[in-house]
Amino acid sequence: MLIPLAINTEDDIKVILAHQTLITKTAQAECVQEALIDGVPKAAEQYIKDESKVLEKYARYPTLTEYSLMPNASSAFKWGATFGVTALVGILILDATKQLFDEKPDLKDAYLRYLIQLDDRQKTINLNDKVTKVFTVLSEHFGIIWGKNDTISLTVVGRRVLLHLIDAQKFVEEIIEAHSHLQPKIPDTSI
Repeated sequence: MLIPLAINTEDDIKVILAHQTLITKTAQAECVQEALIDGVPKAAEQYIKDESKVLEKYARYPTLTEYSLMPNASSAFKWGATFGVTALVGILILDATKQLFDEKPDLKDAYLRYLIQLDDRQKTINLNDKVTKVFTVLSEHFGIIWGKNDTISLTVVGRRVLLHLIDAQKFVEEIIEAHSHLQPKIPDTSI
């Protein structure tokens, strides 16, 4: 289980989701703060450099899985960096990609598949796809991937981002399952 707290009541879920919201908003605020100097947007090159540092900071913290496997991790690390990574990927990659397309495909799942394909060295990426091209450009700018000639690979930060995004998906599944177990059971009245 990725969630470090017992979930016995709806209030337990609310506490966990409040923690998730706090980390998400903190990461978003850091992202905005890094984008501006005295309220004025930074030059693109400096913006990309500074935002990459914020993403790397969150990505280097333990994933939810790593955190759950480390005894006494709470004294050394903050639980929930996965939510920060997810928020930053949303702002830096997914939102920027959405702005370029009239249709709004499910970019969250598409980006996760893209990173998984890059992680699997046996698979090839179709760079003729417009969304994939945008993912590639943005991911390289923010230090998630690197490319040389015809080779594209995840960086160390990119691998960490992938692990956090996978854990974010698992987290959602665990919250949904916990919530369903706490719902009152409806008696079966069928004959």
